[in-house]
Amino acid sequence: MSIVSADNEKYECVLPIIESQSKKKIEQYTGPTPSELLKPLYDERTCSYRIESYWIYELCHGRYINQYHEEKETKIRTEYYLGNFRQDQSDEDEKTFDQLNPPTKKIEGDDRPYFPVHYRQGTICDLTGKPRMTTVIYVCEENAKNPIQSLSEISTCTYEIVVLTSRLCSHPSFQPPPVKQHEIVCYADKDKSNAKPISMIAMEKEVTDEFFREYSSFDKAAQTPAENIPKPSSGSQTVPIELHEQELKEILDALKALRNVAGGGKSGNPLDERVRPTPGAEEAQIIQDFWAGRSCLYGGSGWWKYEFCYGRKVIQYHEEVGKERIEILLGTFNEKLHREWAKQHSYKIIKKEEDRITQVSNLYTGGAICEETGAHRSCEVRLRCREVDEGGSYARIVIYLLEPHTCEYVLVVESALFCEGLQHVDENGLQIDMPNHVDSDFVEEGSAVVKTIQIPKKASPVRQAPVDSEEADDEEEETTTKTHERPEI
Repeated sequence: MSIVSADNEKYECVLPIIESQSKKKIEQYTGPTPSELLKPLYDERTCSYRIESYWIYELCHGRYINQYHEEKETKIRTEYYLGNFRQDQSDEDEKTFDQLNPPTKKIEGDDRPYFPVHYRQGTICDLTGKPRMTTVIYVCEENAKNPIQSLSEISTCTYEIVVLTSRLCSHPSFQPPPVKQHEIVCYADKDKSNAKPISMIAMEKEVTDEFFREYSSFDKAAQTPAENIPKPSSGSQTVPIELHEQELKEILDALKALRNVAGGGKSGNPLDERVRPTPGAEEAQIIQDFWAGRSCLYGGSGWWKYEFCYGRKVIQYHEEVGKERIEILLGTFNEKLHREWAKQHSYKIIKKEEDRITQVSNLYTGGAICEETGAHRSCEVRLRCREVDEGGSYARIVIYLLEPHTCEYVLVVESALFCEGLQHVDENGLQIDMPNHVDSDFVEEGSAVVKTIQIPKKASPVRQAPVDSEEADDEEEETTTKTHERPEI
């Protein structure tokens, strides 16, 4: 197969031969029925919750589905029952259900078999004059503890809820088919000096140059003895980083090697062995400040950059020298909401390899209002332990953002700085000394969700965001209150 890139580069590609796989047929199955597998949910009186910007949805399996909102000041509760469960009706529904050939629904791009349970006779709908009703779709997901994956109103006052559960996974009809990866191999023209497409080389160089510029100030610092580095004034907002000359040289050498590889230079890469170095005193302080919420991480390439303050907030921003900085709040940390979310998504909170924690997920909610959905933005932050290549920088941090659903983000932050700290989290993926505060500049009831700041022409390459919190203010003799009016966008 021949393809041509946007830069008119020709490639010959070999497509894999994929054998057609017929749907797995189950000739004989004598185990429990789907409803029998779900019965423990009913007997244990288990409830699942979905928390949105205004409504809270409560699904008590085998009992009822409730949609409600409670005003904080007046304590007035508005609620609607979306359906009630009746065992006799469920038994009648199951008589017509073929458990060996269940229906499927596309979930996150895959066709997944499911078992439907109908909840009827909810609150009368004002628009139809009929009781509300809901179909709960149970889908097999290993290690899932019955979270509500999605909720939608498929027609007026008729709802559909998708629940991921491990209860069905023992039934062969509901097990998802194994996912196989198929490789497509492409060959460049023999006269082409570099097999990589021009656009890929440019993208890799942009990412590497961005990282190189971030640490370019080290080059000048390496010419000055550490003891002669001037100390910042008491009012300075920068964080002094003291490194020995040899350490600076090693970092620069590693960065230059990365630039050569990304730019199509020498093909040999000296960074080929994985090591686990011990952090120095300066790196240990950086780690301590990060976990304490005193120091924020900045990264990203392209128009948008990202600011992440552990236990506080996630911000998407764009800045240009001499112009206003645009910020969009993607989420702030609320420990109570995170712990509730963690209970519903325990299968994704902590990832391990060889009994060592390699990834932890935290939820940040209550971000800026999304125009497309009308709900607050939210962001799942995945902290990953990234092993260091020999000769590489221990303090290197990789940050990138995904948006699997509109205004629902996943921020991935990888660094060797996290490896040790991740080993000291609780079952909810939280550090024991989790900072219990957020920046009041960004979280005010009914206040600004987008803040603009004038950037000075010469911005410091190393920054530390001020810590604003009610708890911190209580310990100071003098306090300062900051207010920001909502800007017009």
